[in-house]
Amino acid sequence: MIARIALNPLIEHALAGDAGAWRQLAERLYPWALRLARRRLPRGLDPEDAVQEAFLTAYQKLPGLRAREALPAWLAAIIGSHCLRLAMSQPPESSLE
Repeated sequence: MIARIALNPLIEHALAGDAGAWRQLAERLYPWALRLARRRLPRGLDPEDAVQEAFLTAYQKLPGLRAREALPAWLAAIIGSHCLRLAMSQPPESSLE
């Protein structure tokens, strides 16, 4: 579980433009985000790609986050979108049988 209270000051600093605060947020949330992506992606796809893209998207859209305490759920939705996009971009497997 993510300690939301400990994230709030980092979120506030990141919203104020503190890149170091964003890096700390990303470092704290990365293991959780990676586990989430692994559960959502089929085998053979790299969850790290989805997580990195999700963190980039979250950083770009952070000013639009209305409720600071919603960051984990918001990030989970972004990760889900990137996992879906990555999975859908793969060609379908075909069998010769």
